Amino acid sequence: MPGPNVDVGTALAVFIDGQAANALDTPATDYPVAADAVRALPGVTTSGPAAFSFYEDKRDTSTKQGVISEKREASLALECYAYMTTVGTAPDWWDLLLYGGWQQQTGPAATTVTGVTSTTTVIALTTAAGITVKGCAEISGELRRITAVDAAGAPNTITVTPALSSAPVATTIVSFGITAYPKDARADDQDALTGWAGNNRSMERFVGWVIDTLNLSMGGTGAAKITASGPARERNLLYSTALSAGINDAVTTIPVDDGTACPADASATNPFYFEVGTEVLKIIAVSGNNWTSDTRGVYAHGGAAAAHLEDAEVFPAVPTGTYAGTPAPATSGQIILNGDDMQLGEVSLACEMGVVPREGQHGDKWAFSGYVLGMRSIKPSGNGSSFYDEAGVRMQEATNRTAIQFFAQQGGSSGAIIAFECPTVRLDFADYARGEDEVQIAMGGEAEGTSAGEDEIYIMVA
Repeated sequence: MPGPNVDVGTALAVFIDGQAANALDTPATDYPVAADAVRALPGVTTSGPAAFSFYEDKRDTSTKQGVISEKREASLALECYAYMTTVGTAPDWWDLLLYGGWQQQTGPAATTVTGVTSTTTVIALTTAAGITVKGCAEISGELRRITAVDAAGAPNTITVTPALSSAPVATTIVSFGITAYPKDARADDQDALTGWAGNNRSMERFVGWVIDTLNLSMGGTGAAKITASGPARERNLLYSTALSAGINDAVTTIPVDDGTACPADASATNPFYFEVGTEVLKIIAVSGNNWTSDTRGVYAHGGAAAAHLEDAEVFPAVPTGTYAGTPAPATSGQIILNGDDMQLGEVSLACEMGVVPREGQHGDKWAFSGYVLGMRSIKPSGNGSSFYDEAGVRMQEATNRTAIQFFAQQGGSSGAIIAFECPTVRLDFADYARGEDEVQIAMGGEAEGTSAGEDEIYIMVA
């Protein structure tokens, strides 16, 4: 920043950070840091009107007169590549899950397959210490969910699903990734994130961002992508302005051309950060076109206090993000439905997380004041050619309402794999476009779980 005098998409910057439990109103931190950055795609949208209504009483004229302030709304939607790093390390975007309705299961350091014969589902290991059910194992580029662990037997074993393409041989490395699965207690904890989204001349902060929709797309010709959206408790807009007079390196009254560039509710407990030169100012009060800075010094990612000339630009402080990993391309991976390898094109996972907003609380200036959980709706889907021994079999299962396992993986190298599994899916009986040159079949359905719950969907990275 600042660059051109209008916001430009090439300067898009997005940061996310999980908030503390039961702290919907409290930002995760006062300001974003480099490690909070997510390399977002252009599909980032912020919305939420500062709603008002006109007086409805009659005043001897057809002219509307007088305005009533209404509750403000806020929502944020973003899209990013499913960047992957090293096995066992959460990617940049993982907070979207961890604070967005999911919990996680991690695993120990890598081990190896022993000389005892393994099968495609039961793997004999040098050690099973630290391995847990609901974790995931990467074996020769195939990522699988762990359904059972025997750490006391001779040999130690794990059971995985779906079956591997072939039984691993001795000394094969077995690595352990991270699994995310639904969290019923998210509403008890009021899990939420603070999100920052901006360009080169402005920045918005969303406090109490609650993800109610999360989608994962794979296949086709591109990389795996994640999209997330939902309402937020509060939305703040920060804009660039300029100093209306020069300041030295000690004053705390900061005169600016437009005082509204900083949210009016700035305070010592709700500060906002602006940069001038290389110095970051912590603004704790707004009075007309005068801002009050906390003690001048070093805040956020800024430099030391300094003197600044009249007309020097004052702009929202945005750190230079740090990013890790690369997208998982569609050039490797597999789709397995009910144990059969499928030849499909694109595959996707749509997760409606069951968020039921609590809105309209009396005396509150923001519409969204909390949430409870309704029922989740998890829908995997894929599309491909009508091979009689693949898609045809699936449609017969759909006709008979037979439950099947739905598994999809993208990437085939350790440290660059993402997968999802729905253990039990009821497929929809597809429509057939019989006149197409090659008939395509859409295979989609909805996942269900067991009486234990929280087990209808697993997202895995390794």
